[in-house]
Amino acid sequence: MYKLCCIVFFCFWPFVSISNANEPSSWPAFMGPDRNGLVAARGVFAEGGFSLKKDWIVDLGSGYSGISIAQNIAVTMYSDHQSDYVLALNATTGKKIWQYLLGPTYKGHGNSQDGPLSTPSIDQNVVFCLSPFANLVALDLATGDLRWQVDLIKEFNAPAPHWGFVTSPLLCDGVLVVLAGLAENGLLIGFDSRTGEKLWQGGHDVVRYQSPTRGLLNGRDVVLAAGDEELFCLNPKTGEILWQYAADGGFIDSNTPLIISPDKILVQTAQNGLQLLGIQEVDGTSAVDIIWENSRVNRSYSLPLVYGDQIYVYSGRFLSCISTDTGQINWKSRAPGDGFMIGVGQYLVILTKQGWIHVAATDPQAYKENAALKLFDDLAWTHPSFYDGKIYARSYGQIACIGVDKGKRIASSSSSALASQSNFLNWINKVKSANPEEKSILVNQYMAETKTFPIIEPDGLVHFVYQGDADDLALSGDHVGLWDERPMQRLEDTDIFYASYYLELDARLKYRYIKNLEEKILDPLNPIEVEDTMGGESEFFSWLTMPNWSAATFAVLDQSHRGGIETRYMTSTILADQRGMDIYLPPGYRQTDKDYPVAYLHMGKGAQQFGAINRVVDQLIKDKKIEALILVLVHENASGFYREELVRGADLIGTPLTTFSQVSLADDQSGIFNGICGAESGGVPVSAVSPSLLINQVEVQKKTKSQERPPILAVPQDTSGPNTL
Repeated sequence: MYKLCCIVFFCFWPFVSISNANEPSSWPAFMGPDRNGLVAARGVFAEGGFSLKKDWIVDLGSGYSGISIAQNIAVTMYSDHQSDYVLALNATTGKKIWQYLLGPTYKGHGNSQDGPLSTPSIDQNVVFCLSPFANLVALDLATGDLRWQVDLIKEFNAPAPHWGFVTSPLLCDGVLVVLAGLAENGLLIGFDSRTGEKLWQGGHDVVRYQSPTRGLLNGRDVVLAAGDEELFCLNPKTGEILWQYAADGGFIDSNTPLIISPDKILVQTAQNGLQLLGIQEVDGTSAVDIIWENSRVNRSYSLPLVYGDQIYVYSGRFLSCISTDTGQINWKSRAPGDGFMIGVGQYLVILTKQGWIHVAATDPQAYKENAALKLFDDLAWTHPSFYDGKIYARSYGQIACIGVDKGKRIASSSSSALASQSNFLNWINKVKSANPEEKSILVNQYMAETKTFPIIEPDGLVHFVYQGDADDLALSGDHVGLWDERPMQRLEDTDIFYASYYLELDARLKYRYIKNLEEKILDPLNPIEVEDTMGGESEFFSWLTMPNWSAATFAVLDQSHRGGIETRYMTSTILADQRGMDIYLPPGYRQTDKDYPVAYLHMGKGAQQFGAINRVVDQLIKDKKIEALILVLVHENASGFYREELVRGADLIGTPLTTFSQVSLADDQSGIFNGICGAESGGVPVSAVSPSLLINQVEVQKKTKSQERPPILAVPQDTSGPNTL
């Protein structure tokens, strides 16, 4: 029976583990038993309908580590904000079996959470874990007892990536392969899984958050691993490099290559998007060719899933289906939202960052959801796992087991749960129950009679409404996050989209719509607009004020209560640039020798243009709510928000804590730095005092290079008339 199933699936699903729902098969490592996120479990999701349920959910400390499961033991890693741990739970009950102390916690930075990021790997009775500080440990699966450990930094001088060591160890018949990123011939290290002894090392590149994978390629058992710039194919037993491939612009920092057929590999590049490579062997030499590439499929930390002639992959926050043969996009869907997915049988199992579990059938025509369950209240940032007919998932603070009930179906997460007393929602229900001809009449009548949009009901329930031709519409705004996009519901058989939210009665907010996944538009039914900044750029938004909102008012102050503005410019030798600043001087500043406190405000022009900051400060000083002060309003940098440091063709990308362990010399004189420290969420004003330091190692990344080239010949000019191009 199993042999027949393997033959049937080979043409469409070449590298998957096959099991029955009632026969446990392990999920022993990152992205499952075959490192491709797929398991061909049969009979889990009933075709007649099914629903999801929480079998158990328990509190867990923060972290990003995935869940590996074997012998009914679920293993992950977490932080209690003081220390990092390996944790083993009973997969059936969620009860703790043991935990192992890894060491001090890895503190989150740049909006990241505390705790480990690597996913454990299980081989028979041993679990292998890599801490963010590069401590590689082998633990007894049943007891958590330490069998051996290796410190990659102390023993091999491995450089620490920006978010610590994230890569997940790979087991290959007694060899434990770790992506270490050593400076000299040590991209990968192979260890004896029984003793921790180093067997081999090979390859040279920078490591960030990638993980190696394994499979059969042209009939040979190989390990594939990508650094920033190159993809390496190695012999897992000896570490011999069989071939290597450099992608133009390099690979994304989480690229894990996927072997999708005996001679094809799927990779994610930084510059050219998703790329399918063909590997041909001629006279013992491997040749790598690009079969296709799609730059529209860009960065995502969720790995692609390959189902024969279809690839399911996130492009940004949108789930996409792509043809394996051509690389063309079949469809893109806003639902179910940005997240991380695996494949179970012919279904996608998706854990969204908002804490929902979704199950959807694989379909080359459209996203078709079968069931959904709200699981976590906090964010989730980890691929789910599957074991013994159950789904396992974790968030920043909890871990859960999700069961499947057959014979019934639950509503999609897009269903509205707002109060039925709403006049607007009652009208929505009335339209839904009408025939198509009546729907058109009801919509036209309602839109003609309603004079003000968005619609505000007395209890603060607000309905954002859009009428027009669109395939997809989403809402972004102060109430949901200007950087986020929330899908709006379409009223079936009409051109009406809507979304409903409770807002405080004295609120005011800016918002806009995103049409067809990409186009940002203002609300055509609301004529009130406001100009504001997004990332330093001036943009327009629609403007909504609730009934009890009142604009801030400033008294017309006489001259004695009004401060002044003086503009100064400073030339920086280091920056080779000139920066301007408007200096607010409090009332009476010129008539006194008093010392004043000084505050510095970056993006100072925007603060004056959009926030009337000088008038606000005048009023606060007059009302004695703040002490009189000098306010330096630093102008925006015309050349960009950040200043890039180019060091021998590389960008400095951070200052990991491990960098300070590489200090060899320090000056006895300290210097003072005042400026902006770049972070993932924006610039942060920083003041620092430090001596000059000589550091042995610091993390860099290759400077992005444009592949554009000017034409060899000049554009032909037609001078025969004034109206020529």
